[in-house]
Amino acid sequence: MRERIDPELIEVGDTRPEEVAEAVAVAARAMCTSPMAYAVLGDDHERRLRHTKRFFTRLYALAHGQRPLVARLDGRIVGSTNDLVDRGCRPSAIDALRSIPALALTGPRSATLTVRWLRDWERRDPRRAHAHFGPFGVEPELQGNGIGSVVLREYTRRLDAAGEHSYLETEKPENVALYSRFGFEVVDENELLGVPNWFMWREAGARGPALRD
Repeated sequence: MRERIDPELIEVGDTRPEEVAEAVAVAARAMCTSPMAYAVLGDDHERRLRHTKRFFTRLYALAHGQRPLVARLDGRIVGSTNDLVDRGCRPSAIDALRSIPALALTGPRSATLTVRWLRDWERRDPRRAHAHFGPFGVEPELQGNGIGSVVLREYTRRLDAAGEHSYLETEKPENVALYSRFGFEVVDENELLGVPNWFMWREAGARGPALRD
């Protein structure tokens, strides 16, 4: 049974350096169950969790222009997201090389599928300046409490204050509905490894709860 909480008790703020490891762990626990994780890493939950956590750890260590946020409940991290700006979503050749050892640990089949997956997403990345949202996850036992909406309300508030556009990818139709509520629109779709993928864009100042509230 999932724990019930009052979303009004959630505080969203910048991720502090000492919180990065737990922020990564929360995102990994949430996202290792995504359709693409199953397609790339298979049915073994512990394997998916281990490799997803390793991948996100490398992302936080190597990516440039990061603006990670966490959702806290009584000091506990219950939601986590990152946000890459200034072309941070496009790794340099050096950073790509530095990621190879971690990628190789997934095994040749999963490594090949991961490269195929990331290359497909990268080539769809808009050329216009934007903030790139994700990875984003809420602690699995707390999903359904509105924590994601609280995070997105603060995230889009910051976007609008800065006059920034944003972009994201998702494999879950329920996430498409959630992001649409906050001004994101589907701009592309694709099926990859048998999994539908949606690509969404938000114009700065798009109508959503950040502006209506």
